[in-house]
Amino acid sequence: MLDDISEADFHWLVGMIEGEGCFSVHQNALHFVIGSVDLDVMQRLAKLLDKKTKLTEQNLPSGKILYTFGFGKARSTALADKIYPFLSQRRQNRIREIQALEPKPHVDSFAVVVGNFLANYENNH
Repeated sequence: MLDDISEADFHWLVGMIEGEGCFSVHQNALHFVIGSVDLDVMQRLAKLLDKKTKLTEQNLPSGKILYTFGFGKARSTALADKIYPFLSQRRQNRIREIQALEPKPHVDSFAVVVGNFLANYENNH
């Protein structure tokens, strides 16, 4: 993600995410969503982030159309990892807060492996 875009496009994208994007928590995992009433802006963002991204449309009371898209945990994490150093302190803090909520399966798996090892060791010695 973001490996094949120009430096100018990267900085534009980070600015748009900083201004219009939202990193949030859903089911204890990092999620990303962004929206705008400017279709051309959203199409450019979608193209830069992922060629397969589909925009959703929502009719607003004003008569305008809100275009949005979002990512689940894996792509949200990949995006956050790429742009993190360029984000404001407030957004960086929010990403860290959300990631602290996420379960760490590799830690749990490691604990299970160690526990099993110790149980087997005690039974055999």
